[in-house]
Amino acid sequence: MRYKTVSERCKDAIAGSLLFAATAAVVVLQNSRQGVLWDLSFMLEDAYRISMGWVPYRDFPLAYPPLSYAVQAALIKTTGTVFWHHVAYAAVVGGLATVLTWQIVSRLLRGSVAQPRLAAFLVSAPLAVLGIYCIWPDPSYDADCTFAILVSIFLLLYAEGKGFPVSLSFLAGMALVVPATAKQNTGLAFLGSAGLAILALLVIDRRREGVTRGYGAILCGIAAGLALAAVLIQVTAGLRNYLHWTWQFAAARRLGTRWASWGSLHDNRFLPWWLAALIAGLVFLSVRRTNRSMTILAAVMLSVPFVWTSACLLTGQSQSDNANCLLSLWPFLVIVSLVISVAAVRQRKGVTLALPFIVIATIPAAFLSQGLWGSTYALWPLLIVLIASVLAALGNWTEHDATVTTIISVAVALSLLISGGYYVFSNARLTYAKLTDGRLERSALPALRGLTVRGPWLPQFDALAAYAKAKIPAGDGLLIIPGEDPFYYATGREPRFPVLLFDTVGNPYSPEEIAVMVRAHDIRWLVVKRQLQLQPEASEREEGNQRLVDLLRRDCKKTDELDNYDIYRCVYGRE
Repeated sequence: MRYKTVSERCKDAIAGSLLFAATAAVVVLQNSRQGVLWDLSFMLEDAYRISMGWVPYRDFPLAYPPLSYAVQAALIKTTGTVFWHHVAYAAVVGGLATVLTWQIVSRLLRGSVAQPRLAAFLVSAPLAVLGIYCIWPDPSYDADCTFAILVSIFLLLYAEGKGFPVSLSFLAGMALVVPATAKQNTGLAFLGSAGLAILALLVIDRRREGVTRGYGAILCGIAAGLALAAVLIQVTAGLRNYLHWTWQFAAARRLGTRWASWGSLHDNRFLPWWLAALIAGLVFLSVRRTNRSMTILAAVMLSVPFVWTSACLLTGQSQSDNANCLLSLWPFLVIVSLVISVAAVRQRKGVTLALPFIVIATIPAAFLSQGLWGSTYALWPLLIVLIASVLAALGNWTEHDATVTTIISVAVALSLLISGGYYVFSNARLTYAKLTDGRLERSALPALRGLTVRGPWLPQFDALAAYAKAKIPAGDGLLIIPGEDPFYYATGREPRFPVLLFDTVGNPYSPEEIAVMVRAHDIRWLVVKRQLQLQPEASEREEGNQRLVDLLRRDCKKTDELDNYDIYRCVYGRE
């Protein structure tokens, strides 16, 4: 094993620092120019009540694994309810995810391309704008799941580089379980594919005693991690409760209509042309030999999909068209990386052999929840890992000729920086919310310091918080429909009702069931928000929530009307 020189370490330190700082800066910038109240409430309201001692799955329904909520609850418990603390968390974790991806890419390219340090930096650079927290800058389970996956991949490669010491391999195995505690579909697909890959490697390398001992330790670590997770869930929320909400309920609400989305995973206008360019590039590469012009032509043809993606910005007629150009890279690169990884099987061994197949198995599983458009926002590091795997194969096929990998690395960096920058700063992923109307506003509430939202939403919410402080006793039960605002987090009140956000994912109850539960929980006040920050077509709750409000009005009388909020006092015929 060759040790790095002082010069190489300095270069790596500078490169890593630049990638971290650029990613963190984009996360902070995103939070300073836009905010989506619904998404913010979705995480912080539940994290807040966990910090107060509520146990998810037992005390209130939650359709997702607990890791992200527990982390944010610990942050609240430790530092208080201050929004910018969560921004700092997203910036730090986002920057670390980019650095981890760069380190993984460096290991994949080392020994396969002529200039691995330059190629790794170029290929990883787009994550400065496409990092796990750059597109959706609020704390989220998708981003935390990807971060946990990157940590796991890095530990596997690091353990392999050290010769698979038993303790480190065992730790790497336990780490493979962590993504499943952040998001079930993505994390379990990663865990399952990684476990199968390690079993396969154990069979392939069965005659290498030190390596097989390491693989065995990884499998033991997986078993120990699963056992530990099961015990922790059982002694807190109960395994039966956990499985009901994160499997049965989540699948019923998310998978029912999502299988149809597989038919629209790519834009048919681009895929044939890109595949043709790929085939032409590989053909030119196979006959290039000593012909440098043929080598350059092959590299250019292989770069066509990335150049085309940037060119789409000049020809697209709408924001949606421009975003589709970028997102359509996903199915193309998954197909290409699968074909090339199969072709390169004989050139690879160990974790490097298995890694592209693990990532390819993980990515489609992530699309189960929201399809291609909705699920890729935190997955870009995995796409970068696939690109690096393809570059490593090309580098081996060209006998480490720097021409091909350098041209493709530059094309990847420029294309994804340009098109990804447009995708992020145009808020193309966040069109479900009204982010363009009105001026930027900040809340006067101390808990929301650092939150910036365009439009009247925060001043209106501040007025509601002031009204509640003056007119609604702290001990009275309160129900806010649909729950778009982080009311309890911002005001410090304790919720009195198990459901805080009334949408199809967070609310398992019918309007009639909720009406009965409102009486049982002695809810004394009803607040109805008239206009939402969400676009009307993005809301899945209109009809059901209107029926719920109509049912609750039978026992509630309107007492006040604020700017965008109606206040009702509920008496249930006793007063």
